[in-house]
Amino acid sequence: MSHIVIFQHPVRTDEHKVYSVESGTHLAEWVAKYLPASGALSATCNFEPLPSLDHTIGEMEVISLRPKLGFGPDWLIYAALALSAVSVAASFLMMPDTPGNVDTKQASSVYNYNAQGNKPKLGNPVPVQYGRMPHYPDIAAPNWWEYVGNEQFYYQTFSKGVGEFQFHGHYIGETEIENSPDIELRVYQPGQVVNHFPHIVWTSKEVGGSDGQGGLTLTGVTVDWEATASAQEARFADRAVTLWSQETYRTSKDSTTLSWVRQKWPWKAGQHIIITSTTTPNLIFEGNLIFHDMGDDGSIFDPEEYPDEIENPLGWDFVTVGKRYIFTGAGANSGTYIVSEKLPGNRIRVRADGGGEVTSFEPMSGIFCRISEALDNDGTYVCKDDQGTLARVNSESLEEDPTWFGFIKMDSPTAQLSVLERDTEAKWVGNFVAAPKDAPSLDIGLDFIFPRGLGEMNGDGAIVGRTVEFQVRVRPAGSTSAYQTKTLSFTAADNTPQRITRWLGAEMGLGSGKWEIGCRRLSPFIDSTRVFDEVQWMGLKSVIQRDYVNDAETIITLKIRATNALSQQANSQYWCDSTRVLPVLQSDGTLQKQATRSIADAVIDACRDTIYGAGLPMAIIDTDTLLAYRNKWAQRGDYCDGLFDSPVAFWDALGRLLSTGRAYPRVDFGTVSLWRDEPRQVLCKPYSPVNMLPESFSAEIRLVEDDENDGIEVEFFNPKTRKSETVLCTVGQQQGYNPKKLNMPFITNADHARREGLFHAAVLAYRRTDIEFSTDIDGWQSNYGDVVPVAHDAVKWGEFGLVQETLTHEAGQYLQLSGLLTWKPNQQHYVVFNSGNGIHGPYRVAQTEVDDIVLLLDKPTRPIYAVGERGQQPTQYMFGIANQLYKRCILMRVAQKGENEVSCRAVEDDPRVDAYA
Repeated sequence: MSHIVIFQHPVRTDEHKVYSVESGTHLAEWVAKYLPASGALSATCNFEPLPSLDHTIGEMEVISLRPKLGFGPDWLIYAALALSAVSVAASFLMMPDTPGNVDTKQASSVYNYNAQGNKPKLGNPVPVQYGRMPHYPDIAAPNWWEYVGNEQFYYQTFSKGVGEFQFHGHYIGETEIENSPDIELRVYQPGQVVNHFPHIVWTSKEVGGSDGQGGLTLTGVTVDWEATASAQEARFADRAVTLWSQETYRTSKDSTTLSWVRQKWPWKAGQHIIITSTTTPNLIFEGNLIFHDMGDDGSIFDPEEYPDEIENPLGWDFVTVGKRYIFTGAGANSGTYIVSEKLPGNRIRVRADGGGEVTSFEPMSGIFCRISEALDNDGTYVCKDDQGTLARVNSESLEEDPTWFGFIKMDSPTAQLSVLERDTEAKWVGNFVAAPKDAPSLDIGLDFIFPRGLGEMNGDGAIVGRTVEFQVRVRPAGSTSAYQTKTLSFTAADNTPQRITRWLGAEMGLGSGKWEIGCRRLSPFIDSTRVFDEVQWMGLKSVIQRDYVNDAETIITLKIRATNALSQQANSQYWCDSTRVLPVLQSDGTLQKQATRSIADAVIDACRDTIYGAGLPMAIIDTDTLLAYRNKWAQRGDYCDGLFDSPVAFWDALGRLLSTGRAYPRVDFGTVSLWRDEPRQVLCKPYSPVNMLPESFSAEIRLVEDDENDGIEVEFFNPKTRKSETVLCTVGQQQGYNPKKLNMPFITNADHARREGLFHAAVLAYRRTDIEFSTDIDGWQSNYGDVVPVAHDAVKWGEFGLVQETLTHEAGQYLQLSGLLTWKPNQQHYVVFNSGNGIHGPYRVAQTEVDDIVLLLDKPTRPIYAVGERGQQPTQYMFGIANQLYKRCILMRVAQKGENEVSCRAVEDDPRVDAYA
C-alpha cells in the first residue's frame, strides 16, 4: 500500500492529511478527482522532488503534496531559509562544538547591540539586506589558522547574505582594513568560485584546542639517560647489581697495582633495564619481524582483547614453547617474553614475563630485531633507586612481578645491561583522528610551537643554532595497518617563540582519506636554562573542502596576519558597510542591476525573488503605483535600509518595508499594491444607512484618559553608532510623559524618524473617532486604506438617501430625494452622488416649494438613476452645506462577516493630521 500526504501549508508540517492509495494510481488523475480546486501544487516522492504530477505511484511510495507559495496571508518570506541548509549547515557539519559554535537560534547581530559580532548561525536564515547597512556577516565556514615564517595567519569565511552588494568599507572593530598590509580581503559574487584558501578546514579539539591555545608537549628523552652500561663485571646479589671495572694504580715511583673499582650506577629510579648474557652470550636470531595487533572480539558491552602475534617470515624453529626470550630493537614492543604457542603462518604468541598473554603490541612491519634466550638473571627490571637496586617487572605492563624473590647470586663478566627501548624512545602522543566522522581529509596540517624559542647559549652569551627532530606517524583511522612515518626537523637560533605548520600532503605525499595521527620527539631534551628547545604539538587540522561555489550569496574571505592589535578583534568583530544591489525596474519595463535604497525597489524585489520572496510574476505586482511613489519617496528622503535575519511572513515583511514610506501593503484587483497614509482628494465608495445593514453602525469617540499615550517615541537604527536610538515626537498638547513606542528599524536617519514620529503623534492626537458598520457584498468594492465618505444621522454626518425621481424642466433638472432635507438660511447647499467605487459632485442645489424636491443647479458629469429605472441601481446621494455633506474616513479593515455580509472598520480622517504629512 502506498500513501499520499497532503499538507495544508507551503512550509509548515503541523496540518496534514494522509490517504492510502493503490500502487499504479496516476497522481495527476487522483488530484483531479479528489482535489479539483487545489491550485498549484508541489510534489515529492519519497522526499525527492517530482517535476510534475505526471507520475504513476509505485509500491510502498510516499507522495507529499503541498501548495506552492502563492498569494495570501500564508505567503512566506523566509530570508533564504532554504539556502541556510546549503551554505551554512553543510559547511558547519564538521564544525567543533565549541561554545561559540552551538547550533541554536541566535540574536540579531545588527539590531541587538550586545550580540553584535560574527557567529555561525546554524538553523537561522541567511540574511536578506535592503538599502545601505552596516552588518556583521555570519560565519560561513570554521575559522582556522596556520603558521608561515613564524607568523600566524588567520582565515575566515563569511556569508554577506543573499544577492550582490556595493561595498563602501570593511572594518575590524573600528579599524578600516581595506588598505591594511596585514589583511587580504576578497569578495566573491554569487556563482563565483571561492578559492582564496581551503573553504572548510576542521580543527581538532583534542590537540591544542579549537582556539589555538595550549598544546601537547613532546617531552622526548632527557639527555642524561645512558642507554648501555660499560663495565668489566656485573655482580648480582639479593636484589642489587653492582658494576665493577679493573683499574691500575701507581703504588710507588716504579710499581703499579691492579684492583677492582665499583662504578657509579648510571641510571635513575624509575628507568627500566634489560639484562642479557648473564651466563654466556646467547643471541639466537637477528632479522625482520612483524608485530600484529589482533584487536578485540567486537562486543560493545565487554570487548575482549585477542592475544597479539609475532610473525617471522623465516619461521620459529629456534624457539621453544615455555622458554623466556628477550626481544630488543622492537621499540615499544621490546622486552622479555615467554613463548606460549606456535601458530601456522610463521607466527607465535607470547606472554609477558610475570604476566598473561600480550594484547598491547603496536603494529610494526619489517622491524629489525634481535632475540636472545633469557638465562639465569636475564630479564626486564625497574630501578628502585639510583644505586642499583632492581625489581623484575611484567614485560608488557612494566608492573613489578610479585613472584620474583631476587637475583641468583653470581659474578658475570659477560652480562649486558641496557635501557629498555620503550624508555629510550620518546613516547608517542596520540593517536588522534584527523577529521570528523564521514569527512575524508584532503590534506592534514600540524602546528608546532617552541614557546621559549630554539637555540643554545654558549659561554660568550651568544645564541647558537640548535636542531630538534620530531616524528609523525599516520595510518588509516580505526585500522591495524602499519604506520607511515616521517621525521621532521626545525633549526633556529632565536630565543623568541617559534611557530611552524607542516602539511603532510607536501611532507609525506599523503592523499585523501580518513587518518589517525601521532607525534613524538626524537631529539633528546636537555633540562637547562642555557638550552631552549621545548616543543609543543599545538594543533591538528584537516582540509575537508577546498573550493566552494554559492549561487545565491555573496561570500567574503579574510586572510589576516595576526598582530597584537588585530588578533584580539579579528575573531568576531569584522563588519562591512554596503548597499544592496537589486534588479531595478526601469521606465521602459526592463530590469537593471543597481545599488539602491529605494523602498519601491525593495518591495518589488521581495515580491519577485524566488529564493526568499514570493516568486510572483511582474504582472501581479502594482508596479505603476510603486514607481510613482518611488519618485515621491526619493524627493522626501525616505529610504528603506534594513536587514531580515529572522523568519518573517511575507505580508509582514512587506509591511516592514513599506512602513518606512508611511505605506501599507494591500491587494488591489488581484495585484500586490499599497496605500499611503497621506492627504488624498479622491474619495472611494460612499457609505450611509442606505447601503449599510440595519443597526450595524457604531461610533466610538475616544476621550482623553489619564493613562493615555501622549506622544510617540520612535526607535530607529543609527548606522554611525551601529545602535538603536530614539527620538521623542509630540504635537499639540502632548507632553511626552507617556509616549507610545514605535519600532522602525528600517529607518536609519533621525530626520526621517522624526517625520514619521510627528505624523503618528498627530494620528494619535486627532484621529479619535472609530466607526464600524456592515454592508452587503457591495462592500467588496472597497479596500483597506480607501478614503470613503460616510454619512449617518446617528452622529449628524450629513443627510442621505436615494434619488426617487428625476425631472428635466426648462428651469433645470429637478430631483425628488427620499430623505428629509434640512436647509440652513443664507447657505449654499450641495449634493454628491455615488458612482460605482466612488462619487461625483458636489453639485449646487436650490430649495423648492416641495420639501423633498431640489433643483440641481450644476450639470452632473455622470448619469443619475431614479428608483425603478430598469437594469439600474438607484443613485445614492449625500446632502448638506460645504464640508458637512459627509465625514472623510479611512477604512482600516474590510472583512467577510457572513455569506452576504462584509464588515468594515474605519477611522475619521481629521484634517489636522495633514499638517504633519
